[in-house]
Amino acid sequence: MQKFDVLVVGAGPGGSAAAKKCVDGGLKTLLIDKHKLPRRKACSGIICNASMNYVYENFGPIPQKAFSRPNISKGMGFYLPSVGMIYTNVDCYNLYVWRDKFDHFLAKSSGAVLRDQTRFLRLEEKGAEIEAHLKKGDKLTKVRAKYLVGADG
Repeated sequence: MQKFDVLVVGAGPGGSAAAKKCVDGGLKTLLIDKHKLPRRKACSGIICNASMNYVYENFGPIPQKAFSRPNISKGMGFYLPSVGMIYTNVDCYNLYVWRDKFDHFLAKSSGAVLRDQTRFLRLEEKGAEIEAHLKKGDKLTKVRAKYLVGADG
């Protein structure tokens, strides 16, 4: 049975950021996601300046393939059935990324042991540790960890 200091469930931006902080703190970390990575996301995402700075400082430059085209927004549009389209201008540039590629970049760059297509089933307390029951395909496995971070939405 493999042992980790931390098990992080969910390899989206929150889970990847938690895993990265744990790895940077010297903790042996396992990051799992139930989907095959890069997981399909039907949306793009807006990265505000503060988030962009955080990603750059902690994960490095975002790969160009993760950016959508066009990748800069100077405004937003909202559709309200009673009013129609309303457009707003913003005074800063926001970058757009494809979430599947962006999330995968963060997960890989976290430095954690990464396992996709792995479902978290349950846990048991085992003294000062937890024993997590995981499933990948038809194979059931168990891992032990001192800490569990749930970042699976």
